[in-house]
Amino acid sequence: MDYFVCPNCNTRILSNIAFCPKCGQKIDIKLPHEIYSKDLYRILQVTEEAEPEVLEAAYKKLAIKYHPDANKSQDATQRMQDLNEAYQVLRDSTRRKNYDQYRRKEKTSVNTNRNQVSGVNQEKDHVQPQQITRHANPSIFGIMLILGMVLFVLFVLGNIQNPLSNSFPATSSPVVKSTATKIPTKVTLVQNAPQATKAESCIKWNNLSNRYKGQRICVYGTILSQKEITSFDSKDFSNWVLIRFDENPATFYIISDYKFNIKSGDCIKVEEILQYDSNGIPFMKVSDIAKCLNNIMQ
Repeated sequence: MDYFVCPNCNTRILSNIAFCPKCGQKIDIKLPHEIYSKDLYRILQVTEEAEPEVLEAAYKKLAIKYHPDANKSQDATQRMQDLNEAYQVLRDSTRRKNYDQYRRKEKTSVNTNRNQVSGVNQEKDHVQPQQITRHANPSIFGIMLILGMVLFVLFVLGNIQNPLSNSFPATSSPVVKSTATKIPTKVTLVQNAPQATKAESCIKWNNLSNRYKGQRICVYGTILSQKEITSFDSKDFSNWVLIRFDENPATFYIISDYKFNIKSGDCIKVEEILQYDSNGIPFMKVSDIAKCLNNIMQ
């Protein structure tokens, strides 16, 4: 049976008696309201299902730790008061029962309020489509429409500026590889053209100009003649092949140290860096040549 001390005469009396049998002092077994705001189980570091023996052991252990005589921290006195208060309530079965009932009622009330708030928030989130449409800013749709039109115009202008980009499909031209061994050269070209990006379109040989100098471009045309040469640009280039597209020697030509399976009248295309010899004539040094099918690029 649980006991507590009468505040008037210090007589030990049963906890379920509402008065002191010795002095007649009325004993209020109801707890002060501020007790309910504290988590007494947490103060004693026990669970809500803890037995009286567990409560007593926990109280003694913590009392030794936080007693002001042994613990010199600033909050030791307050911690000790909280321990005494929690233990006096929880060791009394009647007071503990009142405390637990009040705490359960408070938890139920809090959960109910949370559910009500959650329901209100969900109703706010489920806005009708008509409401969204009505409050939407119409200027956003106008801006999106203008941006779409600008992108379309840029796309069309890009295709107009590159009319030859789709004139010759990459898969329609078989590459003519050399069937003979490479002819050894004695010297290399002195003029080393800079590296450039890959050409986006193919240009006919007679449309070349100085603005393509040093660029990697695609050039096509019909072979007029091809022959072996012994020198090139005042250098020894024995057994090299020179391919021309016109009788005028001052027009564009191709040189290569490979022999290709091509002949006069064939339409070919090459892709390499455009260079100029010492006489200012444009030429290309190539190692691959592709045929134009049915002269479609003429």
